[in-house]
Amino acid sequence: MNLRARVTALLTAGALALPVVPATAAPAGTPADEIVPDEVLVKWAPAARASERAAERARHGLETAGQVGGSGYELLTLDAGGDPRAVAADLGRRGAAVAAQPNFVYELAQAPASTDDPHWSKLWGLENTGQTIGTSIGVADVDLDVPTAWATTRGTAEVVVAVIDTGTEWDHPDLVDRVWTNTAEANGTTGSDDDGNGFVDDVHGWNFFDDNSQLYDPASFDDDHGTHVSGTIAASAGNATGVAGVAPGVRIMPLKFMGRTSTGITGTTTDAIAAIEYAADHGADVINASWGAAGTIDSALATAIAASGTVFVAAAGNASSDTDINPYWPATLDASNIVAVAAVNNRGGLASFSNYGDMTVDVGAPGVSIYSSVQGDTTGGDYDWMNGTSMAAPHVAGVAALVASASPTLTATEIIALLKASAEANPLASLDGTTVTGGMPNAATALDLIAAPTWGTDAALTASSVTSSGFTVAWPAASDNVAVVDHLVTVGSAEAVVVTDLDHAVSGLTPATSYAVSVRPRDAAGQLGPALSTTVTTTSLDPVWPADAALTTSDLTTSGFTVAWPQASDDVAVTGYRVTVDDDLPVALDATVRSYAVTGPEATDHAVAVVAVDADGRTSPALTTTVRTLSTVPEWPSGAAVTSSSVTTTGFTLSWPAASDDVAVTAYGVTIGTEPEVLVTERTLVVDGLSASTAYPVAVVARDADGHTSPALTASVTTASPPPSGGGGGGGGGGGGAAPSPTEPVETAPVEGTVTEPTTYDGTVARTLELACPTIPPHGWTDVPASSPHADGIGCATAWEVFVGGAGSTFSPDQRLSRGQLASVLARAIEQATGRAMAAGTDQFTDDDDSVHAEAIDKLAAVGIVGGVDATTYAPTAPVTRAQFAAMLARTYRHLVGSLPTGGDAFGDDDGSPHEASIDALAVLGIVTGDGLGSYSPGDVLSRAQSATMVARLVDALVEAGVAG
Repeated sequence: MNLRARVTALLTAGALALPVVPATAAPAGTPADEIVPDEVLVKWAPAARASERAAERARHGLETAGQVGGSGYELLTLDAGGDPRAVAADLGRRGAAVAAQPNFVYELAQAPASTDDPHWSKLWGLENTGQTIGTSIGVADVDLDVPTAWATTRGTAEVVVAVIDTGTEWDHPDLVDRVWTNTAEANGTTGSDDDGNGFVDDVHGWNFFDDNSQLYDPASFDDDHGTHVSGTIAASAGNATGVAGVAPGVRIMPLKFMGRTSTGITGTTTDAIAAIEYAADHGADVINASWGAAGTIDSALATAIAASGTVFVAAAGNASSDTDINPYWPATLDASNIVAVAAVNNRGGLASFSNYGDMTVDVGAPGVSIYSSVQGDTTGGDYDWMNGTSMAAPHVAGVAALVASASPTLTATEIIALLKASAEANPLASLDGTTVTGGMPNAATALDLIAAPTWGTDAALTASSVTSSGFTVAWPAASDNVAVVDHLVTVGSAEAVVVTDLDHAVSGLTPATSYAVSVRPRDAAGQLGPALSTTVTTTSLDPVWPADAALTTSDLTTSGFTVAWPQASDDVAVTGYRVTVDDDLPVALDATVRSYAVTGPEATDHAVAVVAVDADGRTSPALTTTVRTLSTVPEWPSGAAVTSSSVTTTGFTLSWPAASDDVAVTAYGVTIGTEPEVLVTERTLVVDGLSASTAYPVAVVARDADGHTSPALTASVTTASPPPSGGGGGGGGGGGGAAPSPTEPVETAPVEGTVTEPTTYDGTVARTLELACPTIPPHGWTDVPASSPHADGIGCATAWEVFVGGAGSTFSPDQRLSRGQLASVLARAIEQATGRAMAAGTDQFTDDDDSVHAEAIDKLAAVGIVGGVDATTYAPTAPVTRAQFAAMLARTYRHLVGSLPTGGDAFGDDDGSPHEASIDALAVLGIVTGDGLGSYSPGDVLSRAQSATMVARLVDALVEAGVAG
């Protein structure tokens, strides 16, 4: 035993400093810090280039030794004799690194050994009956209450506790059946990495200190510590051998990272991180860390622990120190999955050597005179006493393993909550004010706490005091094996609210809105019961209409119509609807009736309003509309007829009487032969350009403001015959539809503004397009049916390469045309018609520089075809109105031909438009036709199909004028 005594003496408590060097500050550093010589850990800044990193390595003579697991740190070696602290500090100041630190050294958290005494009675930490341990008479029940816990579980083989420590004599008689096995390696080939994890023959774990699979050195007692810790956690029970662990049914994963060095038995940051990552990667549920050092924080280690996701049980250290003031790592690292453990003796007192801290040490546990397995000589395993927080930590790790076995779905956070709750339920005076919980975990209590709260049969949420802005929800009491301390109440998408009562008032809600409500009970251990759920809908202040509700009109006649509306909703019943027509008294209707027939004289506007009424007499906002009854058909006076005068070889003048109507007669439609109808507001029309000696059928109809058409007045007029001998010919008719002397249309800058969606215009083609396209080529656009009124116009315009298609084989006929696109279309039309490129213009506008149409805009602006919306802007992406389009087409025709005809007032809805002259001139040319009802709709926007038809007519007119072909 002399050798064992010598080794044990090397494992006494110490206080090693662990400095961390931030990237922006020099290391704190104390003489107590112990580090690996000639090694530095660096986390480079993400923005640092490879050249910058290489320059920093070269400046300090650093060589890359590898990555530190998945922590993001790089291990670098420096020339012998270099100062890792100074190098780390300098790297931090330079800015290429976000963190830099030495590779720290850790020691075992073991106190001096005590005397010998074998078997179960020695395991006072598992069951304390008041037995004497050495010379200390115990106090009954200062223990973990393990035998009671074993009635529930002794642990399952699926739960694994990683012992990151010195080596473990895994084939010790009390541990051989408890050691974790890597099945792939156990069933594989010796000397091969059968599972591809980077470790060869890691059958039962790995030795990171020596980088091999030998988990302990049988020739020395250097691995007593890890073997002792493993026995406290999981030594086999009921095998008539030695001792029993707290959780004798779980498995131990031995991971050695500490070994014999010149300063004792120590380990480093890099090896600790590698072991932690191995444990997490290979399914460890709990990690026991019975080691540590004091001094500066080790950020790299903290990152690895937090990322592991395991329950990380750490010894609080053996320096009799307050770790709130003097931290001890890793126990006091800032990671939520760490449980820091102080040592307690068999009388319930805080061990004289134990560190403490009411903010940094979580619980206490047996750590004085702890009997457990140690390395044996050549005859096999042995047992011995040890003291220290190293011995306290595995007691807590064992309880955590029992909890994980009893409820495999618990998270690390939930397991730690149960450990702490059981400690709070098992207080010790010596731990009050020296630990966070003031107690020592109790295995039986922790298992009891696993049960979540439950609701009684038929438990449900009830809502009351429901208003437009809130309600109160209530629930019955839940039951639990420990106290239900509060409830988590969730309303809608808001965060859960903690409520200790059995009801909760909610306010500040939106009227007439449904809210999902759930309540979950929570017990003293943090366990949540199932949710009770319901949906509560706040009341509305008034009845409400569905979204987009509107009055709709049907059965429209000259004497009335029917108006209808959707069903309204309310927090109380909608009992009916009130309908108001004009200034009459409201008409009350039953809730089942949602339409009303209105009667009245023809051609009269009627204002209609409908409100919903609820049982409380509250009314909704009104749905309103104005409906005009139809007018009668315009009538001709008795004996009315069309008369002709001024008949020549090329034309004549038509006259007819005034028609009457209940609303204004707005225009007369005149049809000459097979030509399209011409709309005029006067009661005469001069017709020209006809053939001599030809009879022309004439029809005149009157149109009213509602679009009604009278019966036609018809006649037949024959043009005069030419003189018997040449010469002469007839004169020409001069006004109306005849070609007058051209004048410049009055134009202003295009007027932009709110426009409506395009409807189908120009369905009747004024020009046959036979001049521009004698044979209309097949357009080939998949989205333009042959039945479209614009099919020929699109085919002709694309054949002239004035228009191009959309995506693939589509033309996108219904897509709006923008001002920029129109400029490109007209520029191509001019160049295709003339066969020569237009001269480049100057950059006149500031908002078209990034537009693909900028060149075309500048070309057209230079010759006065397009203008801006103001002096500096063109608005290339704005849609084109029908009036603006007519103005630009007219300017294009005038630019190429030299003049424009002066048209009559072709349309009734363009009066006062700055583009009226252009519209009328194009109507004379047959380029625009309106909707056939006397309207041009100058403010509506154009679709690509409509634009193509009009541009095709323009090209046809240019061919007729002799400037294209």
